[in-house]
Amino acid sequence: MNALLNTAQVAAVLGLRPQTIRLWRVRGTGPRYFRLGGPKGRVLYDSVDLSAWIEAGKVGSTSEEAVRAAGAAQ
Repeated sequence: MNALLNTAQVAAVLGLRPQTIRLWRVRGTGPRYFRLGGPKGRVLYDSVDLSAWIEAGKVGSTSEEAVRAAGAAQ
């Protein structure tokens, strides 16, 4: 079974505040998550999904980053 992380743990892994992770969740820009226990249940992140999200965000150069950002703005 993959490790399950809560919002605070994900924030610690990424070196961010938990509020940033919550904001990304609202905007749909952060890693995939699920709720355990229905609409008001606990939010958890699968460590494999977090790793995949980090991997998908990697770029090889600043020009590649600029092209990706331009595509996201459209």
